[in-house]
Amino acid sequence: MSFIRIFRMLLGTVRFEAREGFSDRFVNLCWSMGIPLWNVRREGEVLLADTGLKAYKKARSAAKRAGVRLHVVKKTGLPFLLRRNRLRRGLAAGLVLAGFFTLYAGSAVWSVEVSGNRTVTSSQILAAAREAGLTRAVPRRSVDPVCVRRAIAAKFPAIHWCSVNFRGANVEIVIREKKTGVKVFDESGAYDVVAAKDGQIEMIDTLRGKVQVKNLDTVTAGQLLISGLYEKTDGTGYTVHAAGRCLALTNAVVFADGDNADRSCLSAVKRRVSLYVFGFRIPLAFPLRKTCASSSERDLCGRDFTLPLGVICETGYELAPATGLSGGRQVLLACADAYDRYRDALKNARLVAAEYHRDDGGVRIALRLREDIAEEREIVLPE
Repeated sequence: MSFIRIFRMLLGTVRFEAREGFSDRFVNLCWSMGIPLWNVRREGEVLLADTGLKAYKKARSAAKRAGVRLHVVKKTGLPFLLRRNRLRRGLAAGLVLAGFFTLYAGSAVWSVEVSGNRTVTSSQILAAAREAGLTRAVPRRSVDPVCVRRAIAAKFPAIHWCSVNFRGANVEIVIREKKTGVKVFDESGAYDVVAAKDGQIEMIDTLRGKVQVKNLDTVTAGQLLISGLYEKTDGTGYTVHAAGRCLALTNAVVFADGDNADRSCLSAVKRRVSLYVFGFRIPLAFPLRKTCASSSERDLCGRDFTLPLGVICETGYELAPATGLSGGRQVLLACADAYDRYRDALKNARLVAAEYHRDDGGVRIALRLREDIAEEREIVLPE
């Protein structure tokens, strides 16, 4: 394609036909007025020709003087193409938003992932990173990996090493926690290992000392489990610091009265869903006006990617005095209170079974636990 044809396509061309009047005089007037014509030919009494878009507007005056009627046959070129596909307001707004989204998404953090943590939860680490300026939808250039790393390591003493790595639009926080050393037992002194409470032995593991019981034996509180006293054949003996553990099934009973005057119960629950789009939260309901609230996030993710798009579910609830409740709800509330009382004891024990019984207007809970009942007791030697 020649340069002239490209130039004509950019400016636009018009193919027209001239009827009636004096077509020869019309051509002469166009030549005298500087109106370019090309591809001029006659088909019977009709004159066909091509000209430019601006030149066609001037040709109208020449056609009027020659008594010729002009009729457009074909329009080609960029101006007519743009006019046929002119932008609508919605399309223009969509293009602007798409351009803004592309620029913003290309320079923002899409997701933050945590790996390598064991005792410190991912939510705690993400909260510390958020305080240091690292969260989803923030520009990558505004994030200082050194400051984020130092803030996380300073907040959690259990973290030995931390790194913040950028993987395109994703950020990975790698955690290495301090290793806990192997427990070293004290070898000084003379000690026995006895049962701290009644129970049925499931497993006994001895590190030092002489085992006095076996699996499935039933023991009582204070009974000798591992002896630290050894006797020789000649009647003499020596002592050691006995050590070990003894897993046993134990029983416990917790009682809670049925008086709910000082307790509270759940009275109302309301939930709200919001859309999360690149750091902007779009609520789909009115704000919660409850006394307590919790939230959870679900991101739009695939097998190998996570997008900063998702849903945030908020739950709010109110507490009211536990008065005027039915008998069934009073029992359930007393059960919850009894379990809360024994929750501290369950830190070192595992719940095997539980039975609930109503007793004198309250609740009695019989717990079956699995726990370590081994307890060291010093051996008192005669002087």
